[in-house]
Amino acid sequence: MLKYVKTWTRISLIVLLGWSAGAHSVHATSLLPAPADRLVRDADIILIGECAKVTSVPYTSPLGFSRQIDTWTFHLQDVLKGDLTPGDFSWKQMGDRYEIGKSYLLFLSRLHDVHDLMSPVGKMQGSFEVRADGSVVNRLGNQFLLQGIEERVPPAQAGVAKGIRVEMDQRQGAISLESMKALIRSLKDRVTP
Repeated sequence: MLKYVKTWTRISLIVLLGWSAGAHSVHATSLLPAPADRLVRDADIILIGECAKVTSVPYTSPLGFSRQIDTWTFHLQDVLKGDLTPGDFSWKQMGDRYEIGKSYLLFLSRLHDVHDLMSPVGKMQGSFEVRADGSVVNRLGNQFLLQGIEERVPPAQAGVAKGIRVEMDQRQGAISLESMKALIRSLKDRVTP
C-alpha cells in the first residue's frame, strides 16, 4: 500500500511540475501561503547569490509532458542553510526564471526522485530579488511572508517578525536583506518539519 501511495505521489508531482512549468501566469490566490517559518522549515538550501548562467534542455516527463529543464548557476554570496561550499552552485529547475547578473535570496527544496530537480519553496514565494538598495522582495511583494507567524513561533522570534512587519509597512512590502537574514537565523533552529 505504501509503495502505491509513493508512486501516486510521485506521479502527482510530475503532473504538477508539467502543468505549473507551462503556466504563463500564476495568481496569488492559487498558491498556498508560504510564510517565513514555512520557507525556512521546508528549504533544504537557503542561499544568497548572483545569477551567473543558465542552460536549458528539453525534457519529456513519463506522462508525455514536454518542458524545458534549466540548469542555473549562481555565484554564492552567502549560505544560510545547507552544506554548500563557497564558489558556484548549480541546480536543475523547471519554471521560475532569474535574470543573469542579478542577486537573489532563494529558499530551495529538493524534489526527491524527480531528476534531481530543485524548486523555490512556495514557488515564487521562496525567490527574493536582492535590490540595489539592499532590500529583498519576492514576486508577490512579500505578501504572505509574515502571515500568522507571531502565533506559531516563540516570543523572541515573534518580536523579530513584528519589527520586520513595521519595516515592510514603511518600505511598501520590501525589507532589508539584513532584516531577512536575522529572521531566517531566528527561525532556522526553531522550526520543525
